[in-house]
Amino acid sequence: MEKIRDKRRIGLLTLLYAAVYFTSYISRINFGAVVLEIVRTEGYLKSAVSMAVTVSFVTYGAGQLVSGWLGDKASPRLLIFGGLMTTAVMNGLLPFCPGPGSMAAVWGVNGFAQAMIWPPLVKIMTGVFSDEDYRRASVRVSWGSSLGTIAVYLAAPVCILRSGWKSVFFIASAVSVLTAIVWMAAQGGMETRASQAPARRREEGEAFANDTVMYEILSELKDIAARDGISCSCGSRRYTMEILSGAVDLIRGDCGGRLRLPAATDGDLDSLCCHYTLTIKGRPRPC
Repeated sequence: MEKIRDKRRIGLLTLLYAAVYFTSYISRINFGAVVLEIVRTEGYLKSAVSMAVTVSFVTYGAGQLVSGWLGDKASPRLLIFGGLMTTAVMNGLLPFCPGPGSMAAVWGVNGFAQAMIWPPLVKIMTGVFSDEDYRRASVRVSWGSSLGTIAVYLAAPVCILRSGWKSVFFIASAVSVLTAIVWMAAQGGMETRASQAPARRREEGEAFANDTVMYEILSELKDIAARDGISCSCGSRRYTMEILSGAVDLIRGDCGGRLRLPAATDGDLDSLCCHYTLTIKGRPRPC
């Protein structure tokens, strides 16, 4: 599969992925940073409050398994968006929990939502980066966890002194919402223009309408072809593929059959992922 080669795009994408990873950390480890303050101000037992952290670890591990399964059936970018928005809601709800039990329940959901972020992020990076670029990007993206840890443990004492432990979760919630919006908007304008423009033949070296979507579309087509899921209504299973700037054409030359698959937006990817097989509409005669 063709990979992104433009260094500027690679740099911008790496920065975006690092920001997502940073946000996932500050909205997950923030609970541990304020446990003692919750115990002190609310009068709960430390063991009871700390149970939320344990529950979060368990749900995070279980969520990793579910995330891997969902990653083959849904858009990784939508999974990440859903994970960020869910963790934003859980961080916003936690300060209103009436006791350790409800805190554990909310934080357990947060742990599960967090599992929807990293595995899809890895899948996207392996799809759009070459092996060398992926190795470099992985190191830089991992800095998000280090910076997130530093940010939480520096900011938490300041937040506690100024406005109490609850503000730590409100800030994490706001950052998660902002990151989710940026995550989707980063390609929104490009997707809108791509969806409005007619598909045309792609010149050599020309950029795709949406690199990430195109690479995932091609990967999905490879999976469908591997299970012998592409055929023509004329009865043949032989075809050629033409990659356009914002679409992929499956062509059966002998009978004139052609199936155009849009490849410019998240919706295009979701639509393809719903198909186990694809049929090229050819002339109703033997080829």
